[in-house]
Amino acid sequence: MRRLFEMNARDYDKTGKSQVRHSVRAILLRQGRVAMLFSPKTGAYLFPGGELREGEAPAQGMARALAAEAGLALRPGTLQDFGYVRCLGKNHQGDAEFFVHDHFYYFCQALPVPGPEEGPEGEFVLEWVLPQEAVRANRACAGESAAFDTAREATVLERLMLESYF
Repeated sequence: MRRLFEMNARDYDKTGKSQVRHSVRAILLRQGRVAMLFSPKTGAYLFPGGELREGEAPAQGMARALAAEAGLALRPGTLQDFGYVRCLGKNHQGDAEFFVHDHFYYFCQALPVPGPEEGPEGEFVLEWVLPQEAVRANRACAGESAAFDTAREATVLERLMLESYF
């Protein structure tokens, strides 16, 4: 899979122990809009997805994350690579000095499943949003604690627009 870009916080000792994480993110497109998880608390938009578990294939992780976060069922056989973003930064959990977190973005299709429309504890709501609106909202969150995530998602959306997916 191609690397889209890298984000490096440069806030860590790169000679220390690292922790590697892998996540999957869903790119769901419909009529010029993209499915995003919206946080009413922060005003940020995130692609649905989550961290892969030990030994979990991307399709398995995507199916689990879409169901848990967005109330969607992954349509089997629809995962198509878009690219990945490598994030490097100080590790705030565990004994590793820094983390290497690769976020793998996939085009896919999904269907609604019965259940709540909100993610865990009602933190996020699934919305079909214009990409420009999500970019604008995420860039406005630049000073927030989740700025790394919102900047990453805004940049991926801009890349999708640049490559004429919208």
